[in-house]
Order: sequence, then C-alpha cells, then structure tokens
Amino acid sequence: MADVASLPDTPPAKAPKLLLGLRQAALVEITLFFAVALSVDLLFLDFERFAAVKPHPFWAIVLLCAVQYGTSEALVAVAAASAALLVGNVPPQGFEEDLYAWLLRATLDPLLWAIAAVLFGELQGRMRRERDRLRDEIEQSRRREEVIAAAYRRLDLRREGLEARVAGQLRTVFAIYNAAKGIERMAADQIEAGVGDLVRTVMAPRRYSLFLLRGETLALAMNEGWDADETRYAASFDGQSTLFQAIVGSRRTLVAALAADDAVLRGEGLLAAPLLNVDTQEVIGMLKIEEMGFLDLTATTIENFRLLCEWIGTAYANAARGTAARGTGAP
Repeated sequence: MADVASLPDTPPAKAPKLLLGLRQAALVEITLFFAVALSVDLLFLDFERFAAVKPHPFWAIVLLCAVQYGTSEALVAVAAASAALLVGNVPPQGFEEDLYAWLLRATLDPLLWAIAAVLFGELQGRMRRERDRLRDEIEQSRRREEVIAAAYRRLDLRREGLEARVAGQLRTVFAIYNAAKGIERMAADQIEAGVGDLVRTVMAPRRYSLFLLRGETLALAMNEGWDADETRYAASFDGQSTLFQAIVGSRRTLVAALAADDAVLRGEGLLAAPLLNVDTQEVIGMLKIEEMGFLDLTATTIENFRLLCEWIGTAYANAARGTAARGTGAP
C-alpha cells in the first residue's frame, strides 16, 4: 500500500482546442509551413512548387500531421499541399501522352499523400484510442487502490484501537482482582478506602457516592468528585423516597438511559444499584454514579456495575461479621 501511495499523480489530459472539428495547432502548423515553403520557392527558386525535388518537400507536413494529429488533419494537409502544388502549376499534357497517363502524372503526389495520410493517420488514431483506454484503466486502478489503501488504513487504526482496548481490559481485570482481594481482607473501618480504588478501577467515574443503610435511611458514607458545597445531590434518602423504595425494596439497578429509571433517579445520577450481600441477599447500602464518560455507559458497564455492587456489599457484610466476631471473642 505504501508503494501505491508513493506513485506520482498522472495529470489529466488537457482537451485540445478545436476549430470546425480540427485541432487548431494542426491548422496553424499547416498554414505556417506552406507560407514559408511557398515564400522560399518564390524568392529563391523558379516557383515551380518544388516539382523537380524528390521526394517532394510537401511530404513533410503530410506525414507530420498524420503522425501527430490523425487522419482528419492529415487530409487537410493533403488538400493544402495539392492546392499549393497544382493551382496555377498543372503540368502540360505531352503530345503523345494519353489523358489517363497525364492525369496520373499530374496527381501522383497528391494520391500518394492521401494514401499515406489515411494509413498513418488511422494508425495514429488507433494508438491514441489505445492510449486513452490505458489511461482510463490506470486512473480507475489508481482510484481502486486509493479506496483499498484508505480502507486498509481505517482497518489498521481499528486494529490498533482494539489491541489497546484488549490490553486495557486485561490490565483492568488484574487491577479489579487485586482491588477486590484487597477489600476482602480489610476491616470495616478500612473498607471505604479500598472501595474507592475498586470503583475507580472498574467504572472510572467522575463523580460517585456510596450510601449505607442505617435503619430506614440510606445515609451518605463517602463520595468522590463532589464539590465542597454540593447541593445538587441528596445526602440521604428515607423510606418514603422512590429511590429508597427502588433500591432497598425492589433491589433494582437503575439506569438513567431508561425512561422509567430516570423518573426514579430524578437527576440524582446516571447509575444506582443496591449493595447486596450475595450470601444472604441483604441490602447493605447503595452505590450511585453521578457522572461518567458518555461512551463509557454501555451494557457491559451496567453489568460490571451490578457485579461491583454485589462485591462491595459482600465485602461490607464480611467486614461487619468479622468485627462482630472479634467483639464477642469468637475465634
């Protein structure tokens, strides 16, 4: 593909200027040629139109037009050459020469010019048509190669992006595992620090908050990304609030992208789910994401968020159970 991109651009063929269907350049060359030739014959020779010169000098313009421009222009050159040769200069018929022999002698050069003009002109036209066909095929091939090269570059960019995502996901998996294992060994008063690392690793939110269930109220236990005097988000939810009933009562995972869930969240965040103790299905609290990247809110993210809440809820329950066991002196 790099070789294709490095090929020089072929400039488009410039359309020739035409006059009565003939190339203007050819008409100018024919006119100049005969003006010069007849002037030389008139000034320096006997003005017999080069009749004694073999081959005749007018062959030059006929062959030039045939090879350079084609049949039509070459026939115009033949007509001009025939007129320049014969007008006022027709050779006399010999006494013993019959009419046909005289006509052949008088018109032999124009006939040969016409035959050469048609022959070489058609060969030149065939070569031009073949050249135009090859130019069109090359241009079409170049365009196809450019399309393929552009598609290859896009595919390569996507491949690099996928490789980066896979590598990032692998790093995330190990980070989640390490963070999750860490909170499993923490005491109740140390859980919040470990939970913060775990939430940042899994969800990468800009703002989030964690609530713990205290009686009939979800009370704010920790938050990150909130302003010092944050007033947009509630610090607690009592048993009468729809959010409390959905999280604690129905144990729903709420997603603001869904109209029914958005009516429950009422601008309190993008995601919210109960912190569940997987062993007992007891609700420990609630994790709520208030702000995150728009492209990060995917079906996979929502499922990860639900599993994360279960992991955190179970870690809190285990830490509380361990604290209770140590308080009663259990081994």
